[in-house]
Amino acid sequence: NTTTNSYCSSVESWSYISFIISMHALNYLLGLPLNSYVMLVLFTGGRRLDPCDVFTVNQAAAEIFLLLMAPFYLALNFICEMWLNPVLGLILGTGMSVRAMLQCCVCLERYLAVVHPITYLRFRPLRYRVTLCVIAWTISLACGVVCMMTFPFIPNQVFSVFYFVFMSGSIFACVSIRSALRHPGPGEGTADRATDDRAKKRAYHVVLVNLITFLVQNTPIAVVFGALSTLPFPSTEMLPLCVSSLT
Repeated sequence: NTTTNSYCSSVESWSYISFIISMHALNYLLGLPLNSYVMLVLFTGGRRLDPCDVFTVNQAAAEIFLLLMAPFYLALNFICEMWLNPVLGLILGTGMSVRAMLQCCVCLERYLAVVHPITYLRFRPLRYRVTLCVIAWTISLACGVVCMMTFPFIPNQVFSVFYFVFMSGSIFACVSIRSALRHPGPGEGTADRATDDRAKKRAYHVVLVNLITFLVQNTPIAVVFGALSTLPFPSTEMLPLCVSSLT
């Protein structure tokens, strides 16, 4: 009985480790080339960087930054070096926060462009987007420092609140743009309206894709984080799955 239980436990352990490694490998094979290609196209296209591309570049950088977590995490599991905990905490906290913030920024930018075009034109210059990205990275780095000091225990419920706020902003932008499509402004001619509708539809699709991406990437981890305090087992047992699902 003891031998059988030990064997079953060993098989389950190796299956679990293989699953985690496979998830990280898949993330690297898909995420790293794709995001690197996005940055390469935007920076080597022989053209000046468009203000609308600023958030895209930063989103790609955030995804690549999160991918840095995998080798440290695998090293921590296999060689059990505790000094890797702060590094993992910094990458995890910063990457989670900045990815959610940038997705929300894209949605709110499209919202301004469609619903408040005059305000959007006022803040269209590149410097405003760069400033917003710097603020997002600074706040995220502060979150990363907090996680660095507490890892492997992380402020689960705080991150759940952050996700709820960013998700609410994205949903608000999506609903507002959809409403603007259904109820065009007064005095719009037929030709102008057709052009505006195409632009609004593109903005709506951008916001919708960002919202769906946000939900797919962040909802599972936010739900787990919010429920960790009520689970009957230690939060560290769920951490590997949480980390793997983020990248």
